[in-house]
Amino acid sequence: MARRRNAGRDDSDCAVYIARADVDTAETINAQLAQGKNLILTPGIYELIGPIRVTRPHTVVLGLGFATLRPVKDTAAMTTADADGIEIAGLLFDAGPASLRRCSRWTGGSRERHAKDPITLHDIFFRVGGAGIGRPR
Repeated sequence: MARRRNAGRDDSDCAVYIARADVDTAETINAQLAQGKNLILTPGIYELIGPIRVTRPHTVVLGLGFATLRPVKDTAAMTTADADGIEIAGLLFDAGPASLRRCSRWTGGSRERHAKDPITLHDIFFRVGGAGIGRPR
């Protein structure tokens, strides 16, 4: 693969995992993220028993066609580390069937400066009482 530069980042060794709602779980997705892969979530509703954990700097998580993350227990659908350059885009977070405290948990109380390599969120949506029964606390 030819090397190319993109916004100061070398993408030549970019590894991507393409998840499917009818196959993947938080566990299988987290295993791929732990191997250093970026993540594409294909259209569908991902019923999650635990959160998707984004911990590596410069991880890209991209949802296609309103990929929907719906926790089925009282847990976040996704958590992120306080790491440079994480990019999350194109996701719909659904409250799910239980009374939930949170749909997602972003880094709170960060002590790191990310001005030169910010964490970015694009086209992120949250829904309560949409496709299924659910209510926030």
